[in-house]
Amino acid sequence: MNYSHKHLNRQRVNHRREKFLTLRMINAPVREWATAIKLTA
Repeated sequence: MNYSHKHLNRQRVNHRREKFLTLRMINAPVREWATAIKLTA
């Protein structure tokens, strides 16, 4: 039971890290796009 709990916790942390990296990958172009619009506008 202790092992499975640790395993689940590790999976949750990995999932959170993947989610964070995906968000960063999505946010980076969006931020560049927003700054480009600000410069042109």
